[in-house]
Amino acid sequence: MLDALRTYVEKGKVFQGLEIFERDGTIKFHFVETRIKQKELIISEHHQFGTLSQLQKVVQPSVPLCLVYNASGVITKIGKPSTTLKGKASVEQLFPGLNFENFYFQIAHLKESQVVSIVKNTVVEEYLAKLMDMKLNVVGVSLGISSLELVLEHINQDTIYTHTKKITLGNTDNHSFHITKFDAHNTSHTYNINGLNIDSSALLTFSGILNFLSPTSIDRTNFDHLTQSLLFKFKNNRIFSLSLRTSLIFVLFVLLVNFLVFSAYFNKTQAVQEKLAFDNETRKSLTLIQDRVSEKEKKVEAVLSSSNSRTSFYMDRIAGSIPQHILLTEMQYQPLKKPVQESKPIELDINSFLVMGTCTQSEEFSNWIQKLEGIEWIKAVETMDYDYKNSSSSIFKIKIYVEKP
Repeated sequence: MLDALRTYVEKGKVFQGLEIFERDGTIKFHFVETRIKQKELIISEHHQFGTLSQLQKVVQPSVPLCLVYNASGVITKIGKPSTTLKGKASVEQLFPGLNFENFYFQIAHLKESQVVSIVKNTVVEEYLAKLMDMKLNVVGVSLGISSLELVLEHINQDTIYTHTKKITLGNTDNHSFHITKFDAHNTSHTYNINGLNIDSSALLTFSGILNFLSPTSIDRTNFDHLTQSLLFKFKNNRIFSLSLRTSLIFVLFVLLVNFLVFSAYFNKTQAVQEKLAFDNETRKSLTLIQDRVSEKEKKVEAVLSSSNSRTSFYMDRIAGSIPQHILLTEMQYQPLKKPVQESKPIELDINSFLVMGTCTQSEEFSNWIQKLEGIEWIKAVETMDYDYKNSSSSIFKIKIYVEKP
Protein backbone atom coordinates (compact mmCIF):
# COMPACT_ATOMS: atom_id res chain seq x y z
CA MET A 1 0.00 0.00 0.00
CA LEU A 2 2.86 2.37 0.83
CA ASP A 3 4.50 1.61 -2.53
CA ALA A 4 1.22 2.38 -4.34
CA LEU A 5 0.89 5.64 -2.41
CA ARG A 6 4.48 6.58 -3.17
CA THR A 7 3.97 5.81 -6.87
CA TYR A 8 0.83 7.97 -6.93
CA VAL A 9 2.53 10.88 -5.19
CA GLU A 10 5.67 10.78 -7.35
CA LYS A 11 4.23 9.65 -10.69
CA GLY A 12 0.41 9.64 -10.60
CA LYS A 13 -2.13 7.20 -11.98
CA VAL A 14 -2.16 8.30 -15.63
CA PHE A 15 0.88 7.93 -17.92
CA GLN A 16 1.47 8.95 -21.54
CA GLY A 17 3.85 7.82 -24.22
CA LEU A 18 4.86 9.22 -27.61
CA GLU A 19 6.67 7.28 -30.32
CA ILE A 20 8.35 9.23 -33.10
CA PHE A 21 8.87 6.99 -36.13
CA GLU A 22 9.42 7.39 -39.84
CA ARG A 23 7.46 5.85 -42.72
CA ASP A 24 8.20 6.50 -46.40
CA GLY A 25 10.52 9.36 -45.45
CA THR A 26 7.81 11.11 -43.37
CA ILE A 27 7.90 11.55 -39.60
CA LYS A 28 4.85 10.13 -37.81
CA PHE A 29 3.72 10.29 -34.19
CA HIS A 30 1.90 7.64 -32.17
CA PHE A 31 0.43 8.68 -28.80
CA VAL A 32 -0.65 6.24 -26.07
CA GLU A 33 -2.36 7.01 -22.76
CA THR A 34 -2.41 4.43 -19.95
CA ARG A 35 -3.86 4.54 -16.47
CA ILE A 36 -3.88 2.39 -13.36
CA LYS A 37 -7.35 0.94 -12.81
CA GLN A 38 -8.02 -1.61 -10.08
CA LYS A 39 -4.28 -2.08 -9.60
CA GLU A 40 -3.80 -2.90 -13.31
CA LEU A 41 -2.19 -0.82 -16.04
CA ILE A 42 -4.53 -0.47 -19.02
CA ILE A 43 -4.42 1.48 -22.30
CA SER A 44 -7.19 4.07 -22.16
CA GLU A 45 -6.61 5.62 -25.61
CA HIS A 46 -4.09 5.88 -28.46
CA HIS A 47 -3.84 8.11 -31.54
CA GLN A 48 -1.62 8.48 -34.57
CA PHE A 49 -1.04 11.76 -36.39
CA GLY A 50 1.31 13.40 -38.85
CA THR A 51 2.24 16.65 -37.06
CA LEU A 52 3.45 17.29 -33.54
CA SER A 53 0.96 20.15 -33.07
CA GLN A 54 -1.88 17.64 -33.17
CA LEU A 55 -0.53 16.15 -29.96
CA GLN A 56 -1.91 19.10 -28.00
CA LYS A 57 -5.46 17.96 -28.74
CA VAL A 58 -5.07 14.70 -26.79
CA VAL A 59 -2.15 15.13 -24.37
CA GLN A 60 -2.50 16.16 -20.72
CA PRO A 61 0.31 18.61 -19.84
CA SER A 62 0.40 17.66 -16.15
CA VAL A 63 0.76 13.90 -16.86
CA PRO A 64 4.22 12.32 -17.37
CA LEU A 65 5.17 11.66 -21.01
CA CYS A 66 7.63 8.96 -22.09
CA LEU A 67 9.37 9.63 -25.40
CA VAL A 68 10.38 6.80 -27.75
CA TYR A 69 12.52 8.00 -30.67
CA ASN A 70 12.45 5.37 -33.43
CA ALA A 71 13.01 7.35 -36.65
CA SER A 72 15.57 6.59 -39.36
CA GLY A 73 18.27 8.54 -37.51
CA VAL A 74 18.48 5.69 -34.97
CA ILE A 75 21.07 3.01 -35.79
CA THR A 76 20.68 -0.32 -33.99
CA LYS A 77 23.19 -3.18 -33.87
CA ILE A 78 23.12 -6.55 -32.14
CA GLY A 79 26.08 -7.55 -30.01
CA LYS A 80 27.45 -11.01 -29.54
CA PRO A 81 25.47 -13.08 -27.02
CA SER A 82 28.66 -14.10 -25.26
CA THR A 83 29.99 -10.56 -24.75
CA THR A 84 30.73 -9.43 -21.23
CA LEU A 85 31.40 -5.81 -22.13
CA LYS A 86 29.25 -3.16 -20.53
CA GLY A 87 28.54 0.51 -20.97
CA LYS A 88 30.69 2.45 -23.40
CA ALA A 89 32.93 -0.54 -24.02
CA SER A 90 30.11 -2.55 -25.56
CA VAL A 91 29.13 0.48 -27.66
CA GLU A 92 32.69 0.99 -28.92
CA GLN A 93 32.86 -2.68 -29.88
CA LEU A 94 29.87 -2.21 -32.24
CA PHE A 95 30.56 1.42 -33.20
CA PRO A 96 34.34 1.93 -33.19
CA GLY A 97 35.47 5.54 -32.94
CA LEU A 98 31.98 6.83 -31.98
CA ASN A 99 32.07 10.39 -30.64
CA PHE A 100 30.04 10.15 -27.42
CA GLU A 101 29.76 13.92 -27.23
CA ASN A 102 27.69 13.98 -30.41
CA PHE A 103 25.71 10.77 -30.00
CA TYR A 104 23.36 9.30 -27.45
CA PHE A 105 23.41 5.53 -26.97
CA GLN A 106 21.18 3.04 -25.20
CA ILE A 107 21.88 -0.59 -24.41
CA ALA A 108 19.07 -3.15 -24.04
CA HIS A 109 19.10 -6.87 -23.31
CA LEU A 110 16.53 -8.49 -25.54
CA LYS A 111 16.28 -12.14 -24.66
CA GLU A 112 19.95 -13.27 -24.61
CA SER A 113 21.20 -10.62 -27.04
CA GLN A 114 22.63 -7.22 -26.34
CA VAL A 115 21.15 -4.51 -28.56
CA VAL A 116 22.75 -1.08 -28.86
CA SER A 117 20.99 1.91 -30.43
CA ILE A 118 22.62 5.26 -31.16
CA VAL A 119 21.34 8.60 -32.47
CA LYS A 120 22.65 12.14 -32.79
CA ASN A 121 21.94 13.95 -29.56
CA THR A 122 20.86 17.11 -31.40
CA VAL A 123 17.92 15.24 -32.97
CA VAL A 124 16.59 14.07 -29.61
CA GLU A 125 17.23 17.42 -27.94
CA GLU A 126 15.38 19.20 -30.75
CA TYR A 127 12.22 17.18 -30.10
CA LEU A 128 12.64 17.54 -26.34
CA ALA A 129 12.79 21.32 -26.77
CA LYS A 130 9.60 21.27 -28.84
CA LEU A 131 7.79 19.18 -26.23
CA MET A 132 9.06 21.46 -23.46
CA ASP A 133 7.76 24.48 -25.38
CA MET A 134 4.38 22.76 -25.37
CA LYS A 135 4.61 22.66 -21.53
CA LEU A 136 4.69 18.86 -21.49
CA ASN A 137 6.34 16.80 -18.74
CA VAL A 138 8.78 14.48 -20.53
CA VAL A 139 10.15 12.00 -17.97
CA GLY A 140 12.08 9.48 -20.07
CA VAL A 141 13.66 8.81 -23.44
CA SER A 142 14.08 5.47 -25.25
CA LEU A 143 15.96 4.86 -28.49
CA GLY A 144 14.84 2.45 -31.20
CA ILE A 145 13.49 -0.83 -29.83
CA SER A 146 15.33 -0.57 -26.49
CA SER A 147 12.12 -0.14 -24.51
CA LEU A 148 11.04 -3.73 -25.39
CA GLU A 149 13.36 -5.21 -22.78
CA LEU A 150 10.68 -5.53 -20.07
CA VAL A 151 7.81 -6.80 -22.24
CA LEU A 152 9.72 -9.48 -24.17
CA GLU A 153 9.65 -11.73 -21.12
CA HIS A 154 5.83 -11.77 -21.31
CA ILE A 155 5.41 -12.34 -25.07
CA ASN A 156 5.38 -15.98 -26.13
CA GLN A 157 5.96 -15.39 -29.84
CA ASP A 158 9.01 -15.81 -32.04
CA THR A 159 8.37 -12.69 -34.10
CA ILE A 160 7.47 -9.20 -32.90
CA TYR A 161 6.40 -6.31 -35.10
CA THR A 162 6.55 -2.55 -34.49
CA HIS A 163 5.74 0.31 -36.84
CA THR A 164 8.96 -0.09 -38.79
CA LYS A 165 10.74 -3.20 -37.50
CA LYS A 166 10.34 -6.97 -37.56
CA ILE A 167 12.17 -8.58 -34.66
CA THR A 168 12.86 -12.28 -34.92
CA LEU A 169 13.61 -14.01 -31.65
CA GLY A 170 15.39 -17.33 -31.83
CA ASN A 171 17.82 -19.72 -30.23
CA THR A 172 20.94 -17.81 -29.25
CA ASP A 173 23.12 -20.84 -30.08
CA ASN A 174 22.64 -20.30 -33.81
CA HIS A 175 22.45 -16.50 -33.51
CA SER A 176 19.02 -16.34 -35.17
CA PHE A 177 18.03 -13.17 -33.33
CA HIS A 178 17.86 -10.39 -35.92
CA ILE A 179 16.05 -7.14 -36.78
CA THR A 180 14.77 -6.23 -40.24
CA LYS A 181 12.87 -3.28 -41.65
CA PHE A 182 9.12 -3.72 -41.89
CA ASP A 183 6.25 -1.50 -43.06
CA ALA A 184 3.24 -2.10 -40.82
CA HIS A 185 1.10 0.48 -42.62
CA ASN A 186 -1.74 -1.94 -43.36
CA THR A 187 -0.79 -4.67 -40.89
CA SER A 188 -1.84 -5.13 -37.28
CA HIS A 189 -0.64 -7.64 -34.71
CA THR A 190 -1.88 -8.11 -31.18
CA TYR A 191 0.19 -9.26 -28.20
CA ASN A 192 -1.11 -10.51 -24.88
CA ILE A 193 0.92 -9.23 -21.97
CA ASN A 194 -0.36 -10.52 -18.63
CA GLY A 195 -3.95 -10.55 -19.91
CA LEU A 196 -3.71 -7.14 -21.60
CA ASN A 197 -4.08 -7.16 -25.39
CA ILE A 198 -1.75 -4.61 -27.00
CA ASP A 199 -1.66 -3.69 -30.67
CA SER A 200 1.74 -3.74 -32.33
CA SER A 201 1.44 -0.02 -33.10
CA ALA A 202 1.35 0.77 -29.36
CA LEU A 203 3.92 -1.80 -28.24
CA LEU A 204 7.03 0.42 -28.13
CA THR A 205 5.21 3.30 -26.45
CA PHE A 206 3.59 1.03 -23.88
CA SER A 207 7.01 -0.51 -23.18
CA GLY A 208 8.47 2.97 -22.69
CA ILE A 209 5.83 3.67 -20.03
CA LEU A 210 6.69 0.39 -18.28
CA ASN A 211 10.36 1.43 -18.24
CA PHE A 212 9.33 4.68 -16.54
CA LEU A 213 7.38 2.77 -13.88
CA SER A 214 10.13 0.12 -13.46
CA PRO A 215 13.43 1.71 -14.51
CA THR A 216 16.32 -0.56 -15.53
CA SER A 217 19.84 -0.45 -14.07
CA ILE A 218 22.24 2.41 -14.74
CA ASP A 219 25.17 2.42 -17.21
CA ARG A 220 22.78 1.58 -20.05
CA THR A 221 22.87 5.07 -21.63
CA ASN A 222 25.04 8.16 -21.73
CA PHE A 223 22.05 10.48 -21.23
CA ASP A 224 21.09 9.40 -17.71
CA HIS A 225 21.80 12.95 -16.56
CA LEU A 226 19.17 14.20 -19.02
CA THR A 227 16.45 11.73 -17.99
CA GLN A 228 17.23 12.17 -14.28
CA SER A 229 16.96 15.94 -14.67
CA LEU A 230 13.61 15.62 -16.46
CA LEU A 231 12.32 13.15 -13.86
CA PHE A 232 13.53 15.28 -10.95
CA LYS A 233 11.80 18.35 -12.38
CA PHE A 234 8.56 16.43 -12.92
CA LYS A 235 8.54 14.93 -9.39
CA ASN A 236 9.19 18.32 -7.79
CA ASN A 237 6.43 19.93 -9.84
CA ARG A 238 4.02 17.11 -9.04
CA ILE A 239 4.75 17.09 -5.31
CA PHE A 240 4.43 20.87 -5.23
CA SER A 241 1.14 20.69 -7.15
CA LEU A 242 -0.23 17.96 -4.86
CA SER A 243 0.92 19.87 -1.78
CA LEU A 244 -0.68 23.05 -3.06
CA ARG A 245 -3.96 21.29 -3.89
CA THR A 246 -3.92 19.46 -0.55
CA SER A 247 -3.27 22.72 1.27
CA LEU A 248 -6.04 24.47 -0.62
CA ILE A 249 -8.44 21.59 0.08
CA PHE A 250 -7.44 21.64 3.76
CA VAL A 251 -7.88 25.41 3.98
CA LEU A 252 -11.25 25.18 2.22
CA PHE A 253 -12.27 22.35 4.55
CA VAL A 254 -11.27 24.39 7.61
CA LEU A 255 -13.13 27.41 6.24
CA LEU A 256 -16.17 25.24 5.54
CA VAL A 257 -16.10 23.79 9.07
CA ASN A 258 -15.69 27.28 10.53
CA PHE A 259 -18.53 28.54 8.37
CA LEU A 260 -20.82 25.68 9.43
CA VAL A 261 -19.91 26.14 13.11
CA PHE A 262 -20.33 29.90 12.86
CA SER A 263 -23.63 29.49 10.99
CA ALA A 264 -24.93 27.09 13.63
CA TYR A 265 -23.78 29.41 16.44
CA PHE A 266 -25.16 32.46 14.64
CA ASN A 267 -28.51 30.75 14.04
CA LYS A 268 -28.76 29.72 17.68
CA THR A 269 -27.75 33.20 18.83
CA GLN A 270 -30.22 34.79 16.44
CA ALA A 271 -32.96 32.42 17.65
CA VAL A 272 -32.20 33.32 21.27
CA GLN A 273 -32.17 37.03 20.44
CA GLU A 274 -35.45 36.74 18.57
CA LYS A 275 -36.95 34.81 21.49
CA LEU A 276 -35.70 37.44 23.93
CA ALA A 277 -37.08 40.23 21.74
CA PHE A 278 -40.38 38.36 21.45
CA ASP A 279 -40.47 37.81 25.22
CA ASN A 280 -39.74 41.50 25.81
CA GLU A 281 -42.48 42.52 23.41
CA THR A 282 -44.83 40.04 25.03
CA ARG A 283 -44.02 41.42 28.47
CA LYS A 284 -44.62 44.97 27.25
CA SER A 285 -47.91 43.91 25.65
CA LEU A 286 -48.97 42.07 28.81
CA THR A 287 -48.05 45.09 30.91
CA LEU A 288 -50.09 47.37 28.64
CA ILE A 289 -53.02 44.96 28.68
CA GLN A 290 -52.83 44.64 32.45
CA ASP A 291 -52.76 48.43 32.79
CA ARG A 292 -55.78 48.73 30.48
CA VAL A 293 -57.67 45.98 32.30
CA SER A 294 -56.80 47.52 35.65
CA GLU A 295 -57.97 50.92 34.47
CA LYS A 296 -61.19 49.48 33.05
CA GLU A 297 -61.77 47.46 36.19
CA LYS A 298 -61.47 50.64 38.21
CA LYS A 299 -63.89 52.38 35.88
CA VAL A 300 -66.31 49.47 36.01
CA GLU A 301 -66.07 49.31 39.78
CA ALA A 302 -66.69 53.04 39.99
CA VAL A 303 -69.64 52.80 37.62
CA LEU A 304 -71.07 49.74 39.33
CA SER A 305 -70.69 51.21 42.75
CA SER A 306 -72.58 54.33 41.74
CA SER A 307 -75.11 52.74 39.40
CA ASN A 308 -75.99 49.40 40.97
CA SER A 309 -78.57 50.88 43.27
CA ARG A 310 -80.12 52.98 40.50
CA THR A 311 -80.22 50.03 38.13
CA SER A 312 -81.95 47.93 40.74
CA PHE A 313 -84.44 50.76 41.20
CA TYR A 314 -85.20 50.79 37.46
CA MET A 315 -85.70 47.02 37.34
CA ASP A 316 -88.01 47.07 40.35
CA ARG A 317 -90.16 49.88 38.93
CA ILE A 318 -90.43 48.14 35.51
CA ALA A 319 -91.35 44.83 37.15
CA GLY A 320 -93.84 46.58 39.41
CA SER A 321 -95.60 48.22 36.48
CA ILE A 322 -96.42 44.93 34.73
CA PRO A 323 -100.26 44.41 34.37
CA GLN A 324 -102.06 41.26 35.46
CA HIS A 325 -102.32 39.67 32.02
CA ILE A 326 -98.63 40.16 31.09
CA LEU A 327 -95.99 37.62 32.10
CA LEU A 328 -92.26 38.46 31.83
CA THR A 329 -89.94 35.65 30.67
CA GLU A 330 -86.60 37.57 30.51
CA MET A 331 -85.11 40.96 31.32
CA GLN A 332 -81.58 42.01 30.25
CA TYR A 333 -79.72 45.14 31.31
CA GLN A 334 -77.50 46.65 28.59
CA PRO A 335 -78.01 43.78 26.11
CA LEU A 336 -75.62 42.95 23.19
CA LYS A 337 -76.07 45.04 20.07
CA LYS A 338 -75.01 42.08 17.88
CA PRO A 339 -73.95 38.48 18.43
CA VAL A 340 -70.40 37.95 19.71
CA GLN A 341 -67.87 37.46 16.87
CA GLU A 342 -64.30 36.24 17.16
CA SER A 343 -61.58 38.91 16.99
CA LYS A 344 -64.18 41.70 17.20
CA PRO A 345 -65.07 43.87 20.21
CA ILE A 346 -68.26 43.18 22.17
CA GLU A 347 -70.78 46.01 21.74
CA LEU A 348 -73.42 46.70 24.44
CA ASP A 349 -76.58 48.76 24.13
CA ILE A 350 -75.82 51.15 26.98
CA ASN A 351 -78.57 52.39 29.38
CA SER A 352 -81.26 50.11 28.07
CA PHE A 353 -83.35 47.12 29.15
CA LEU A 354 -84.46 44.31 26.90
CA VAL A 355 -87.78 42.92 28.17
CA MET A 356 -89.44 39.75 26.80
CA GLY A 357 -92.64 37.98 27.80
CA THR A 358 -96.19 36.90 26.91
CA CYS A 359 -99.48 38.79 26.89
CA THR A 360 -103.09 37.57 26.82
CA GLN A 361 -104.75 40.99 26.17
CA SER A 362 -103.35 43.27 23.51
CA GLU A 363 -105.16 46.34 24.82
CA GLU A 364 -103.58 45.85 28.21
CA PHE A 365 -100.16 45.59 26.50
CA SER A 366 -100.76 48.93 24.74
CA ASN A 367 -101.79 50.62 27.95
CA TRP A 368 -98.67 49.26 29.68
CA ILE A 369 -96.43 50.70 26.97
CA GLN A 370 -98.09 54.12 27.33
CA LYS A 371 -97.64 53.92 31.08
CA LEU A 372 -93.91 53.17 30.70
CA GLU A 373 -93.46 56.09 28.31
CA GLY A 374 -94.92 58.37 30.92
CA ILE A 375 -92.30 57.55 33.53
CA GLU A 376 -89.85 60.47 33.83
CA TRP A 377 -86.57 58.46 33.82
CA ILE A 378 -87.64 56.42 30.76
CA LYS A 379 -86.48 58.14 27.54
CA ALA A 380 -88.21 55.84 25.06
CA VAL A 381 -89.90 52.47 24.62
CA GLU A 382 -89.33 50.50 21.38
CA THR A 383 -91.51 47.53 20.46
CA MET A 384 -89.11 45.17 18.70
CA ASP A 385 -91.42 42.18 18.30
CA TYR A 386 -95.06 41.35 18.88
CA ASP A 387 -96.51 38.15 17.49
CA TYR A 388 -99.29 35.73 18.24
CA LYS A 389 -98.17 32.67 20.14
CA ASN A 390 -101.61 30.98 19.89
CA SER A 391 -105.26 32.02 19.78
CA SER A 392 -105.22 33.24 23.38
CA SER A 393 -101.76 34.76 23.88
CA SER A 394 -98.98 36.70 22.15
CA ILE A 395 -95.23 37.04 22.67
CA PHE A 396 -93.45 40.37 22.73
CA LYS A 397 -90.00 41.95 22.93
CA ILE A 398 -89.50 45.59 23.87
CA LYS A 399 -86.45 47.75 24.55
CA ILE A 400 -86.66 50.43 27.22
CA TYR A 401 -84.14 53.30 27.07
CA VAL A 402 -83.46 54.93 30.43
CA GLU A 403 -81.40 57.81 31.77
CA LYS A 404 -77.83 57.14 32.81
CA PRO A 405 -77.90 55.69 36.32
